[in-house]
Amino acid sequence: MKKKLALFGSLKLGTADYIAHLYPHLTPLFDTEVFSFSHMANDDLVTATESELAFSTIQNPHLLLRPTTFKSLAESYVALTNSLLQFRPQIFNLHVTAFVRVLHYFFRPLITDMKKINSKIVFTMHDVEHIGEKNLINNDILSSFYGLADAAIVGNEQEEKLLRQNFSFQKPTVIAQHGTYNLFDRGVITQPAAKQKLGYGPDDFVVLFFGFLRENKGLDVLLKAIAELKNKKLNKQIKLYIAATVRNQYEQIKFYQNLIESLGISDKIKVNIKKDSVFHLDEIETYFRASDCVALPYTTISQSGVINLAFGFNKPVIFSDAFISSSELDGKLGIMVLSNNVEKLAEAIEKMSENYSEIISSFKRNIQEYNTIHSWDKIASALFELSK
Repeated sequence: MKKKLALFGSLKLGTADYIAHLYPHLTPLFDTEVFSFSHMANDDLVTATESELAFSTIQNPHLLLRPTTFKSLAESYVALTNSLLQFRPQIFNLHVTAFVRVLHYFFRPLITDMKKINSKIVFTMHDVEHIGEKNLINNDILSSFYGLADAAIVGNEQEEKLLRQNFSFQKPTVIAQHGTYNLFDRGVITQPAAKQKLGYGPDDFVVLFFGFLRENKGLDVLLKAIAELKNKKLNKQIKLYIAATVRNQYEQIKFYQNLIESLGISDKIKVNIKKDSVFHLDEIETYFRASDCVALPYTTISQSGVINLAFGFNKPVIFSDAFISSSELDGKLGIMVLSNNVEKLAEAIEKMSENYSEIISSFKRNIQEYNTIHSWDKIASALFELSK
């Protein structure tokens, strides 16, 4: 008989994509039920419209937590606890993100209740350190919260080191690297059609910048690199497509608009920035299909969904040395550059466009090995081993 697994994690934004990809690999190993938020930070509803992949993959998720008011939190606690106690899972797997860290005070008694029925508590750490929550939590608070777990899954060695050194975590830890996002590629549009849909010619070399717009994403460096190339005589016209979502920090939109104008590169850039909403599956497929490569000039990063999304569409990447796996990827699946270095980034974009056939050949030779290492089966198996 399979053990019962209760997984709690956000079914909106990046975590939703992660859980949607992991879920089909959990169900052969566990009797799996997924629990989540019904609403997010600004009381925005979690819906199948914005979380298409999660709702089309996960069977009957329980959306029970609404962290809006004291009353809604109290009601949510009763509903979630009753549902979990009725299910009586042997494993409670909490996917720890910024929102969960801030709501540590909600999850502490919940975990205590789970331990009373002998549930093993496993934290899946999407980020170990707090990012953007420094006014709401600190390391002392997180250390005691993380200490409630019986075991943890982290994405890489650096995250494991941070967990042990900064938060004194001494429980069993397994490194399970982020899997490739291969469910987004549904094969509904060709590259020529996607380029035409976005207003590009067949010979335009399209660089894609995709994801949440935050200060650590290095978009300003990327725009300056495009400006460096604008007067160069290259075999292909280099174009940048920006598909991004911004939450709360709306002033960033005007900042980047002004930067594009001041650099004189408006004819090289197409900007599609959404406020507080995500891109639908057909939009994501169009952007990645139209692109020739994906740029990730991040200044800091622990693990990235976007890079695994690029690989899911078989796109080579230009990425910074902030990535932990940079040596694993450089020269095999893309080109590594120094972070915050406009000149080197411009050189990499030029190299990618001028030597694209060779780079694609290398990519095709190496992507299967990457997919094997970054397998969702391995993440599911790690959780299974921790459940013993």
